[in-house]
Amino acid sequence: MFGIGMPELLVVVGIAIVVVGPKKIPDLAKSLGKGFAEFKKATQEIKDQLEIDDAIHDIKDTMNEVKEDIINVSSQDNNHTRPKTENNTKDEAATEVDTKKTAEDQGDNH
Repeated sequence: MFGIGMPELLVVVGIAIVVVGPKKIPDLAKSLGKGFAEFKKATQEIKDQLEIDDAIHDIKDTMNEVKEDIINVSSQDNNHTRPKTENNTKDEAATEVDTKKTAEDQGDNH
């Protein structure tokens, strides 16, 4: 049981009978049983709470991984497409002017 043998257990029971008295032993056993039951219930609630905390932690980790993946995909998309900037607009405008001049030049030549 708790590392005690039958002789030790008999000694403990004998001392309990002498100290408490034979009439109160059943009440004492009942109280000890209720105490152990409440202790067991409390430890189970703590275990359940720890399992819930672990589950919440796992969910948070998963959400952080998903967030990082989204950021990585977003940054990869931005690297593949050239964002509109002031320089891009100037380049596009210069290309349009060159195209118009070429069209005008071709129109003058004909």
